[in-house]
Amino acid sequence: MSLDELKELSPKERLKRLKELQEEDKKEIEEAEELIKQSVHDVEQEEIDEVVRRIKKPELRKVNVEDLFDDKKEDVKRDEKKEESLEDKAETAPKPTQEEINSRIGNYSLAREETYDKVRGLVEKAQQGTITQQEQENLSFYKKQFDDVNPDYMQGNDRDVVERTEQLLDKIMKYY
Repeated sequence: MSLDELKELSPKERLKRLKELQEEDKKEIEEAEELIKQSVHDVEQEEIDEVVRRIKKPELRKVNVEDLFDDKKEDVKRDEKKEESLEDKAETAPKPTQEEINSRIGNYSLAREETYDKVRGLVEKAQQGTITQQEQENLSFYKKQFDDVNPDYMQGNDRDVVERTEQLLDKIMKYY
């Protein structure tokens, strides 16, 4: 309905129609806000999933059950052989360049900072009371990941990021 058509209505009808239009607009705005919230959540979840994909999983290795029950003498001999073979492998293994080492350190630092940002965002949402079950599970996952990290072996910004993340995780885990 156009503005001219509204002007032609009686004041009572015009008021009624304007209130109806206002209510329709209000519903559309609420739906758009809900869609925005869901989209933000989806984007955050995708970013979290990307960080999780970048985390290396430990390699599994086969265990020979018979080796578990060998004599101690055989254990010593086998250990000596392993040490020798490990030393040989270490000597012949390609040494990473300083550039490769710096790149790896940079990747780990970036992942830690991204994780900190995600945890901080989830803590803010939790303080507002808007955290979902999936986000609670993500927090638990991050907590398990950081339980194995020892900041005593880190320096500078990496250490600060890990300590801040652990503090945030401890703070939020009290509530969930």
